[in-house]
Amino acid sequence: MSKRKRILLIITSVIVLTLIIVSLYTNTFLENKVKNLLQSKIPDYIESNYKDIKIHSFRGSISIIEPSVIIKDKETGVITSKIKLDKLEINNISYLDFYFNKEISLSEVLLDGLDITYFKNEVKKDKDSTKQNNFKNPISIKAFRIENASVKVIDTSKDSLLFSLKNGNLILKKLEIDSTFSLKTFKDNYKSLKISADSIFLKSGLYENLTISHFEHKDHSISITDLSLKTKYSKKMFSKMISKERDYYTINTSTITLEELDYGFNEGIFYFNSSLINIDKAVASIYRNKLVADDFKVKMLYSKSIRELPIQLNIDSISVSNSKVIYSERTKNDRPAGILTISKINASVSKLSNTYSLSNKTVILVDGIFMKNSAFHANWSFDISNKNDAFEFIGDVGNISGSSLNILLTPLINARLEGEIEHTLFHIKGNNISSTIYMSQKYEHVKIEILNKKKNKNKLVSGIANVFVHHKSDKKGVVYNHITANATRDNTKSFFNYLAKNLKSALLVSFFDKKNKKYKKYKVKKEHFDLEEYHKKHSKN
Repeated sequence: MSKRKRILLIITSVIVLTLIIVSLYTNTFLENKVKNLLQSKIPDYIESNYKDIKIHSFRGSISIIEPSVIIKDKETGVITSKIKLDKLEINNISYLDFYFNKEISLSEVLLDGLDITYFKNEVKKDKDSTKQNNFKNPISIKAFRIENASVKVIDTSKDSLLFSLKNGNLILKKLEIDSTFSLKTFKDNYKSLKISADSIFLKSGLYENLTISHFEHKDHSISITDLSLKTKYSKKMFSKMISKERDYYTINTSTITLEELDYGFNEGIFYFNSSLINIDKAVASIYRNKLVADDFKVKMLYSKSIRELPIQLNIDSISVSNSKVIYSERTKNDRPAGILTISKINASVSKLSNTYSLSNKTVILVDGIFMKNSAFHANWSFDISNKNDAFEFIGDVGNISGSSLNILLTPLINARLEGEIEHTLFHIKGNNISSTIYMSQKYEHVKIEILNKKKNKNKLVSGIANVFVHHKSDKKGVVYNHITANATRDNTKSFFNYLAKNLKSALLVSFFDKKNKKYKKYKVKKEHFDLEEYHKKHSKN
């Protein structure tokens, strides 16, 4: 080996050895520095711990093994949060960006095995919204990741679980944080987002719990699998717990998807936009015990409820498929609940928004099977911006046998219906005060049986009742009874109670009022009852 080569080799070896020594010293120095910072700079109300710290200065990486933090209330010392991790990694810190631009630039931040427990208590929180964040230097992170996280929120006053999730994962790409960073502007601080979680639990009210099997949010879409909203008590216990009428829920959905999703804040007001929400295989069982005292709180119609939401809502379309509704109502202690079902529901909602200008109608179209075997179609429309809450509701119900209706009628009015209601068409026009219903019916051999306490036919009372009943809509069987009736809204009741009042008013005229001057006969081809044509017109709007 030549002298020159030997000198070059020696110099190279010295440089490498020097770099190794400097690196080891730097790593040790930085590790000690970080440890001192963790001990001296953290406030007294925060307790921190860790198993080990590893720093690679050349690579610009920091790894903290099994860090944990306990946060206490400043005033009382009560524990508010416990946070622990399997590992916290910060990779590829750019020294050049920090030196020249005073910017903290990172390739990746990883929180692995994050476990958060938050204790909700009565401690008063500082609500000063003018408080600024403490980011003195801008932070740029190419990838911020949370893997295999679990979260719990516990109500300490009742020792009950308010919220939890498992296997939570989050990826934020190109996250930028500076002195202007806040939750209201957060969506503008990253390029892409992906969140997923399993086994989500939420205490959604005093009596109901919500669970989700799997949740995934990727940029502008959300997918929810196996959502369930249930009253957590038995019907008997629930009825004892409530002082006023309240629905008992069991609602399950197979999948819910939201497409072209956008949300955030517009001049301080939260907005939520979606082009399409799909709901598949939803089953809603709703029970109401009418033996509990009435709730006389004023109920808003849906148009007003949406109009007065504290957020800006804009959903172009909602699609519901393969779904079912079961409603049951109990009115007497000695009778079971009356049951109404609509199955095989396929429905659509268009223009559900409180941001549209006047005359943009929300239209709800529903197809299904009423009471197991009767085809049911509905067209319900209203203008959310109309402060009179004007609406139209058109319904078309196919053949209904008396026997299929008795599961509803017998428990509610202690009567049975015989015969066939072959076809019912109705058109309701109303507002938040009153309404008019136009109904056409075709039926025959209709009789009513009034029952005694033993559920046997009371022949005398039934005979008297049937004297006043119209047993056929027309002897020729080709003409429909046409009825006009009115209803006044009880604003302490829901929209569906209002709908029922309209139908009740029309049916009383149809079956009992032979002397009503408005009672006429029209052929079914009357324009305002041509439901198929009505659907065509309104589906284009």
